[in-house]
Order: sequence, then structure tokens, then C-alpha cells
Amino acid sequence: MGRNGPPLVQGTLLERCELLLSLDVGSRASHEARMLETLGVREKQRKREAKARLKEANLDYSKSLSATREDTKTENDVSDLLRSGVGYDKELAEDPFAETLRVITEKSLGESLGGSALYERLRGCSPWRKVEMIHGDGLPGVAWFHPLTCEESFMRPWDYEDIALERGGADPFAGLESCAMEDILEKLDLVIRGAPDDDPPVEPKTPLIVDTSEDKKMATFFRYKGVVMDLSPVGWSRKVQSDNKVSVAKVMEEARRITVVCMRHGKTLCIDLGLMGQNCMLKDVLCKETGLNRKVFEEGGKKLIAGKPTPFCKKMWKPKDLVNGQIVIDPEFRVVLLTAHPP
Repeated sequence: MGRNGPPLVQGTLLERCELLLSLDVGSRASHEARMLETLGVREKQRKREAKARLKEANLDYSKSLSATREDTKTENDVSDLLRSGVGYDKELAEDPFAETLRVITEKSLGESLGGSALYERLRGCSPWRKVEMIHGDGLPGVAWFHPLTCEESFMRPWDYEDIALERGGADPFAGLESCAMEDILEKLDLVIRGAPDDDPPVEPKTPLIVDTSEDKKMATFFRYKGVVMDLSPVGWSRKVQSDNKVSVAKVMEEARRITVVCMRHGKTLCIDLGLMGQNCMLKDVLCKETGLNRKVFEEGGKKLIAGKPTPFCKKMWKPKDLVNGQIVIDPEFRVVLLTAHPP
């Protein structure tokens, strides 16, 4: 394609899938860009071919293509030639882009050991892109393309999110750092650990993840990868709290208990703030040393389990929380914050 980048992934579909999953963030982004560039070149070629075939067949798109049996046959032949994805097998051998844009589907990996799980992981590493492609009628139109699996769809995929990644689109992240869900745990470690030896040094921080999806994808993710603490009711108005019989004191006590359990077992604690705003005064008013210590929000929770000779979290522990009368803390404990506020 005349553009520098990582080598195109070869081998069986299973090997291709495993290699794509092993790429670091930068290499994966370069691979995605290359797939999109290849798709663009292919579609330009198909557009030229479509025009030539339509001119040769003398098809007039101002009239119905189904006027005669001959017209119908011509229309079907053109559609078969231009159609991509499923049903396009007879052209794959002659398609110069087929090897580069090899399609990975759950069905194609299903018979392989762990193939279905690999497919789901790969799909989750990158979002669908809205692109322009030649449809079966030989005319350009909107379609969707997945840059890792190379799947194509002329219907909006159920898991497509309009994140304006098309060229010229607005930055959907408003300048905030972003990463694929597959890399999020690694990114959390970097943020919490910081880089004190760098020049200039990078201070440890508590990650704040913005998730505005209606089905709360990140909360679901952390239910599998850790423990989710829902503090969003604390930010509700008093009327809403009253209507839903929410006791702030009980919510905060439950938050203390969950935090202690996570400290004891070295779990990742995801604190879901929902749409809570600054007017809630959570950290300054509701957090107490004998309840949810405010240091839980510092340095990804590491500040909470620090301190000598006793940790800052000591007063959070009640007699029933102790293990053989001792405070037991697993150093793998960490905290991430989740908000539904748009960036």
C-alpha cells in the first residue's frame, strides 16, 4: 500500500486472531489504520469497476432494473460481483485484497479450541467504523467495518457506538486519554503506579473512567474483573432518596464493608459515582475515618493501605473484619472511579 507499518498478519485465522491480540496498543492502532487504508483502496477500485460494468451493461438507474428478465439477470450478476462478506466466496480467489482483509468471525473460529472466546476478545479491542462502501446495487453508501476482524455490514451492528472516529469528526473523548477495553487493566496500573523516576516525574493518580453507555459497559466489566461499589444513590436529591427509601448512612456503611473486603482479598474496587456532582460533598462530609476513609480516593487506593506503623485504614476495620485479631491487607488492592458524566 506504500505506507510503513507493522507487517500484515498472516497464517491461519486462529493464528491471526492470537497475533492481533498480542499486539501492543500502538502496533494495534497502526494495523487498524492499515486495514482502513486497504479498505479505502479496495472500495475505490470497486467503484471504478462498478461504473465500467454499469456503462457496459447500459443500465439506466433512472428506471427500474427489473423491467425485463434480461435486466434482472444483469442486476443480479452486478450485485454478486460487488457484494462483500458472506456469499462472496467465488470472487475471493481473484480479489487482491482478500488476503489482507481476511474476515474473522465467531463461526470461522468456532471449531477451534477457545476460538469463540478469542473472537469476543478481538471484537472488544476496537469499535466498528462507519465507512463508505459499494453496495450490491453498485452505488456507494454507508456501511460498517471492524478494523480487526475485517467484518463488514450494510446494516448498523447492534454493538456499534457512534464515537465520531470518521475523518474530520469531533474528538469524542474531549481530549481525555482513551484505550481499548482489552488494555484497560494495564492502563490502570500505569496511572496508579505513576513514574516517579521519570523526568519530570509522574505522580501516582486515581483513575477516573468516563462511561456514558446506557448499558453501563464498564460496570459490567469490573463485576467480572473486581468488585463494583455503587455510590450513585448518595448523589441523588433528597426527594429521590426518600422516594426510593435510600439511607445514606446505610450506603456509606456498606461502602466501608465492601472496601475492607477488597483490601483483605486484594481486589480491584470500582466505585461507581453515576451522575454524582461536586455538590454532593462526598469526600469532605460523608467520608470518615471510621467509615469510608477519604484516602480511598488517593493514588488508586494505595494511600489508604499505606502509613506506618499502622495503615491509614486502621479505623475502618471492625472486630468482625479482623483475621485472627489482625488487620490483613493484600497489596494488590486498588481503586478506580467510574462516572457517567460526559467528558
